Amino acid sequence: MKWAKSGARPTGPPPDNAGWTIFSYLISGMLVYGLLGWLLATLTHISLLIPLGALAGLLVAIGGIVYKYGRS
Repeated sequence: MKWAKSGARPTGPPPDNAGWTIFSYLISGMLVYGLLGWLLATLTHISLLIPLGALAGLLVAIGGIVYKYGRS
């Protein structure tokens, strides 16, 4: 990976372990927001919040992945 200038984003292909990093972002986003959904579901007795939280975590993780790896 080459660095364009000091403090800039790297240019060139992503590192070899980018697939594992992306996978871990997806799993951790779903877990964190799923747990938040579970917590809110237990407090409010609305069980629909658990899958909605996991889905929101997946969307946030995909947004972070696109921001980090998808931009030129």
